[in-house]
Formats: sequence, structure tokens, C-alpha cells
Amino acid sequence: FLLNSGSVRMYYLDRDGKEHNKAFFVDHAFFWPVTESLRNEPAGFFIESIESGSGWRWDFDVFKQTFTNENDWMTFSHIWVENVLAEKFNREKDWLQLTAAQRYVKLITLRPELKRLPNMHLASYIGVTPESFSRLKKSISLTK
Repeated sequence: FLLNSGSVRMYYLDRDGKEHNKAFFVDHAFFWPVTESLRNEPAGFFIESIESGSGWRWDFDVFKQTFTNENDWMTFSHIWVENVLAEKFNREKDWLQLTAAQRYVKLITLRPELKRLPNMHLASYIGVTPESFSRLKKSISLTK
């Protein structure tokens, strides 16, 4: 998928039906099913538009054929997988080592474009309730 404009979220539902945001994509983002299992089996997560926008969806095989040879494809996919893993490892480390306030500050520092997303989605991403998130944002703005 190539998201020209707007915003999209990936999220999981837990066993109680509560949503947990996994990732956000905004204007000009590119995302695709990295693994064969994601392309061929139910992923276990959902993708939903947060803001209206526009984009393109490619069939995976057609997308892969746009590379002139297998080495180009392997280089591209290898770099992409490295980036995905780095993001996952960093997020895991942040969950274990940072407070919710620190996770939020890091998130908006690295990705300021996410400030425009609804608070309930940002709260879910950093692992707090919307009410706690409201207090967290207020305390951060008071300390600046």
C-alpha cells in the first residue's frame, strides 16, 4: 500500500475485544505484508483508516515484478525487514524501560506528524487509558 494522504492504523483486538494500536502510517507512507505468512494467512491484526485520504494498493506479485532482477528485490526486502525489526526492538525496549510519559515524548519527538491523530489512538499506542493520557499530556505541557 502507498498512502498518498490521510492516516491509517494497524491494531489488534485482545480476547476481551479491546483495541491495541500496533502502528500508524500517515501521508506518503508505504507499507506491505513483509512475510509470506502475512501475505497468505490471516494476520491477526486489522488495518483501519483514521483520517480520510487516498492511496494505492498493489497486488504483491505485480509489486515484486517491478524490480528488474531478484538481487534488487532481495536488497530492497532485506533493508525493509531490517527497518521493521529495528522498530519492533526499539518499541519493545521502550515498553520495558520507559514510562508512558517518556514513550509519548519520544513518539512525538520522532514522529511529530502523529500529534494530529485522536488522543484515544495515541493513548492505546503508548499503553494507557484515554483519561490517563489526558492527564499525562497536561503534566507534560505544564513542565515545559
